[in-house]
Amino acid sequence: MEIAIKNMVCSRCIKVVKEILNQLAIPYTNVELGRVHTKGTFSAEQAIYLKERLLEEGFDIVEDQKLMTVERIKNLIIDRVYDKDLEEWNENLSTYLSDQLHKDYSTLSQLFSL
Repeated sequence: MEIAIKNMVCSRCIKVVKEILNQLAIPYTNVELGRVHTKGTFSAEQAIYLKERLLEEGFDIVEDQKLMTVERIKNLIIDRVYDKDLEEWNENLSTYLSDQLHKDYSTLSQLFSL
């Protein structure tokens, strides 16, 4: 199961989210900026506690599909900003986002227009 988490912007955020998951005994396979991959499902009670703990730390669970995509775009851009090999990166950002999200860039850009 994948959970989208809003406001994760650095490695410290990943560490905090891992600590919360461990405290709540929610098994996971991977935690990355904006996403947690859990092993199977967990109880409704654990889900409530997870949301509460994430909110206490300034995060939130994203449930809307459009907002999930926006968060994913933001996290991909953050990854690029912190990429040590950025000087060697010649790929257009719109192409990179389209490739990573497997969506046409015009579809992605509509998420940010009024």
